[in-house]
Amino acid sequence: MRTPATTGPDVAPAPAVERPVDGGLADARTSDDSSRDESIPATFTSTPAERAIAWAQAEQRHKAARVAGRANRDARRAEKQATARAARQLSADLDAALAAAGLTTGQDASAVRAEALNAALAAAGADVPTTPATAPSHPQKGQGRAQKGHDGGPGSHGLNYVSAAAHSQSDGAGCSKLIQRSDARLRQLDEIQQITGLPSVKLCDVTTLGTAVGVHVGTADGARTSFSGLVKCGSVWACPPCSAAIRARRSTWLEKTAAAWLESGRGIYMATLTAPHWRNVRLGTQFEQFAEGWRGVAAGSWWVGRAVIRQKAPVRWADRHQHPDLPEDVEAHEEKGQLVVWKRGWKARHGIAGVTRTIEVTYGGNGWHSHLHVLIWTEDPATREKAEELQEELYRRWVDRCKSVGLPTPDRQHGVRVDPVILQADGKLPLNLVRYLAKVQDKDVVDQRITARPVAAEMTRADMKLARGAKGLTAFQLAEKAAAGDEECLRLWLEYELATKGRQCLTWTEGLKERLAELAGIPLDDAKDEEIPAGEDAELRKEVPDLALASKPYKAKVARVKGRRADLRMAGDRYGLPGMIGLLVSWGLQPKDDFWKPEEPLGPPARMTPEQLKRRQDQREAEQARHEALRQEREGNPERWKAAMKKRAKTLEAKKKAAAGVTAGQLQLPANEHHQEQEAARAATAADGFLAARRVAQDARRADLDAALARVRDREAALAS
Repeated sequence: MRTPATTGPDVAPAPAVERPVDGGLADARTSDDSSRDESIPATFTSTPAERAIAWAQAEQRHKAARVAGRANRDARRAEKQATARAARQLSADLDAALAAAGLTTGQDASAVRAEALNAALAAAGADVPTTPATAPSHPQKGQGRAQKGHDGGPGSHGLNYVSAAAHSQSDGAGCSKLIQRSDARLRQLDEIQQITGLPSVKLCDVTTLGTAVGVHVGTADGARTSFSGLVKCGSVWACPPCSAAIRARRSTWLEKTAAAWLESGRGIYMATLTAPHWRNVRLGTQFEQFAEGWRGVAAGSWWVGRAVIRQKAPVRWADRHQHPDLPEDVEAHEEKGQLVVWKRGWKARHGIAGVTRTIEVTYGGNGWHSHLHVLIWTEDPATREKAEELQEELYRRWVDRCKSVGLPTPDRQHGVRVDPVILQADGKLPLNLVRYLAKVQDKDVVDQRITARPVAAEMTRADMKLARGAKGLTAFQLAEKAAAGDEECLRLWLEYELATKGRQCLTWTEGLKERLAELAGIPLDDAKDEEIPAGEDAELRKEVPDLALASKPYKAKVARVKGRRADLRMAGDRYGLPGMIGLLVSWGLQPKDDFWKPEEPLGPPARMTPEQLKRRQDQREAEQARHEALRQEREGNPERWKAAMKKRAKTLEAKKKAAAGVTAGQLQLPANEHHQEQEAARAATAADGFLAARRVAQDARRADLDAALARVRDREAALAS
């Protein structure tokens, strides 16, 4: 061992290094630097001072690494201790919450507590202990991995439950898909409520009907966890949960009636009508054109027929032999108390009992694309030959109506398509024809697989569809992109909301629904779209909920926090009531104060106070009086009303021109200060010149006046003398 010498007092002595026993080392060290062996470390080839500096730098790096490692170990230890404290606190909170809910008594008390603790630990992202007593109370328990999310607020221990819908692996694949779809809809509602322009959608499932919200945990027969006592918007177009509820009910009713109709020996045809479209067309205008176009098809003389006119009067049925030029397809029809010759319309010629219509819309490269689905219910069985005949006649009529309402002329290939609806081999459920399905097959919203749809689902379940390929986006796909920050999709979504607000999803020929309900032996479904979600909530309120949440904590800590409604419902489906209690405790809700186990149904919605009723009645009466005054003025003096409207239009136009003139004047102001000074000086000089000229003129007139007065005095003096 050898210690190298120092080069000065400021250089720390370098530690001894062991020299390799190699005779060529001395030769390499004394040779020229350019001939040094590259394999020899610099420590052995540098000077003692350089070696000392390199060693000191290495010591500093090692020291910093040891300090960083110690800090990391302390942080991990603190994190483990915090997790342990949170788990102990959660355990204590769960004991109190379960006791308040009455779930700590009985032989399975330990299993219930284990389920709740596992749900809370999963919400915290901690390892869930493997105990045999954690079987879920609901059959659809997945093995999803929980993740950490937003802070739950004071007393929440920073815990959050992330839905495991995407990872759920249920034995029943169909039930698992339903859970995933429902979870996805509720989460999309959270996104839509951040961007919507409709107040009713913004408050859907947020505003409560009373002082508490009921929670009904899912059961083994497939019922999902649900909430009651909430206000529903009832929008079949803009709200995913309400749309699903409405369309599911319509689809079920339509499927039963269609099966009964076909089994009775009658027929159904499904027609699809569309028209070319461009980007510059607004959706509201397109909707009105399609609706007006179809009204012209399913009404008027082409549809119902007309009386045959000869010599400006209907031909009486008794005199039909006197007119050899009558059409062939005529029948007797009573009109104004007498039988006349009636040319049968399209409905009578083909034995059509009625129609059912729905409209769908997507957005693609050529703008909004609307199309109609129409079920044609016939008295005779459906055949392919008859479908081709109907398609040809319906196409000609649709072309005429498109021209009348301002729509582009549709082509024969895509404008109208009519297919017969047939029964499956078992003779029960009506399905679309295979050829039609090849055109309208849609991807499943969960696993993206192509699946065939029953005719009832094709008519009603637009919420389960995706646009095909790159042709376009459905409305909810636009909402998804808008929520992600796409400004163009946001504009399109707001336009879609305004265009579809207040429209019905499904329309029927008058009297057809009553006939179908009687034939199928089921109750008549005459509820409006917006009444269906509210009706389901009213039915749930009649039951005793498994858990009750106070309104204020529900709004503040559940409904107003993105994703928590879906998380709470998924916890109920996966862990049952103990899992929901564990999740609520992790969010900082207190048992007995914020949630409790009720003993009776929540009951009807809370009534308004007399003051609120009086105020609302006064507002309604004032609004009605204002509208009535406007109506009377408009109808009683139409000329005055038109004059007032013209005057108002002129006033608005004048204001616009004045604003435009002010803007133009501001734009014409000189920007150069020197130029402004020159303009001001020129204006001042012109003003001074004008004033001087006016003074000269005034002096001249005054002199002329004095001279005239002098002449008048002289003349009077002469006459007096």
